[in-house]
Amino acid sequence: MPLDERPDAAYITEIESQLQGQWAAAHAKFLKIDPYILNTFEVWPKELQKARASLRPSRGPAILSHAVDNQLGFTPKPKVIPAGDGAKAAADADLGEQFLGAVFFDASTREPVLPWRMAGRYLTAYGYCVIEAPLLDFTEEPEEPKREKGESGEEFEERQRIHRAGLRNWNPFRIRVPHPARVLLPPLEKQPNVAVKRSMRYAVELERLTAQKAKTRRYAQAWVRLEGMKPFTQVEVVEYWTKTWHAMMLVGGDLLFVERNLWGFVPFTQAYEGSGGEPTAYNQVDPAYYCTGIYEYIQDMLTANAQRMSAHHELLLRSAYAPLGTPRSPEDIAQQLARGEIVQAEKDELWVLDTPQVSQWMFQHGEDILDDVEAGTYVSALAGGKQPGVSTVGQQAILSTAAAKRFVATQMQMNSLASIVGSRILRLVDVMGKKLTVRGQS
Repeated sequence: MPLDERPDAAYITEIESQLQGQWAAAHAKFLKIDPYILNTFEVWPKELQKARASLRPSRGPAILSHAVDNQLGFTPKPKVIPAGDGAKAAADADLGEQFLGAVFFDASTREPVLPWRMAGRYLTAYGYCVIEAPLLDFTEEPEEPKREKGESGEEFEERQRIHRAGLRNWNPFRIRVPHPARVLLPPLEKQPNVAVKRSMRYAVELERLTAQKAKTRRYAQAWVRLEGMKPFTQVEVVEYWTKTWHAMMLVGGDLLFVERNLWGFVPFTQAYEGSGGEPTAYNQVDPAYYCTGIYEYIQDMLTANAQRMSAHHELLLRSAYAPLGTPRSPEDIAQQLARGEIVQAEKDELWVLDTPQVSQWMFQHGEDILDDVEAGTYVSALAGGKQPGVSTVGQQAILSTAAAKRFVATQMQMNSLASIVGSRILRLVDVMGKKLTVRGQS
């Protein structure tokens, strides 16, 4: 079935299955990386976990946080090229820049998490990210009031003033950054022609959405909550997009609605960070080779560092709280110590057991590990740290500038994604044919 034909549930399931097969290896990599982002990785093999202490340093998640905070604190700053040489073209371009800047800022701050920061986080951690934008949301559109029967002129004027005030700052555009494992796209298309997204919807939200679609769409049915299902029960759905169709169905269930996509584009765009690439032996498209993030080559070293610090910590505890030895009854001495009493014993009747000594080479081993982690990620200067042997501000600045090149490709991809979203927003403004004012910019 061609992508421009109206889909049914079976066809959507087939497309999702095909794309899942292509992305399976990449998603497996994401799952392997997640414990290092969340700092929940296993320090020791399972058979040793009960016998050994597990101490997880903050270096794993800090690597990602410092990279995003210091290098990818990204706020899009639109640049609109004039569509001509005259003064009017330049003025229109300036207005477009101001309007897009207001839309980007407003849309970003409306989300629970800043979308562009999340994009930088996913692009750095997994080497891949997906932007879902622009989306249109008319739920907060100010409705022009109509005079009601028996309403005074003063009351009606007041409602008109409220309506005019609402129009001064109404933004129908949304920008979202879903987790890259939730969206399936053709791996080698930056602006794809098909997209499949899995998400959880609250039952009450799904009920409202499908009821609205059923009133205005030919191929739609109103979904009704099952008896006993609570309003905020989460229901998993599959959303399907092409340049001509938009559909939603229950996972493993019925098609909820199918509608024409009048936007002319699929509201998703994707990018790879750029550290990965095709291997020599490459006989099929596998995005796992392109999804090469900052954790790709340091997972073993992060585990080794946690093992090292766990061992050092355990040695410290053994030395500080070394057990006592005695040929006498240990219960009597233990009771005296617990009561804080002076233990009555001869010198050779009570002694501290010998504990392993911490050697200097153990700390040198730790330096080797951290040097390797830094070599595989970025130098500490990018996170505000001072490099050893650097004594002047100029030297530190030179090192920081050189080290920042590690994120040049990431920043270029972020710029490209923002440019695509911005051009789509301006396109939809033309299609809508409405005057929009966002944060005072029209």
